[in-house]
Amino acid sequence: MKIIPTNKKFNKVFKVKRKHFNRIEYRTCQLKFGNYGIKALTSGIATAKHFTGLQLLIRRNLKRRGSFVFRKLPYTFNTRKPSEVRMGKGKGSFNEWVCPIKAGQILIEFNFNNMSELEKLLILRKCIKRLPVKAQIINLNHKLIVKNTKQYILNN
Repeated sequence: MKIIPTNKKFNKVFKVKRKHFNRIEYRTCQLKFGNYGIKALTSGIATAKHFTGLQLLIRRNLKRRGSFVFRKLPYTFNTRKPSEVRMGKGKGSFNEWVCPIKAGQILIEFNFNNMSELEKLLILRKCIKRLPVKAQIINLNHKLIVKNTKQYILNN
């Protein structure tokens, strides 16, 4: 799965504005490809490094017992001037691919096969720790899963 786009349409783009992040996203807030998902509670910016790290972590833990789909991928980039360069002389060069995340968006969806509830929740919690935003685990039945996994397993 490719995370980074192959080419750029423009050499430089406008900076991602944080003032639009305060809005809650309503378009990508329901599960389409899986039974479980990770939903962002706060807004922020995820880089390509976050997505590659997540991809490695998920593949290690799933071990062909399920599938996953990234609903958000990096599509724009940041620029940065080299260190110890004086002000002026135009905009800096390409630095890294980024993906702006709004609150309420589903970032990753999962389909699990032949796994216990505890294993599922542990994988999902590991993924949340790797994200740069606060997130929660959601279910296909639109139920929020309790943060304390032991309590959740004992009740069900």
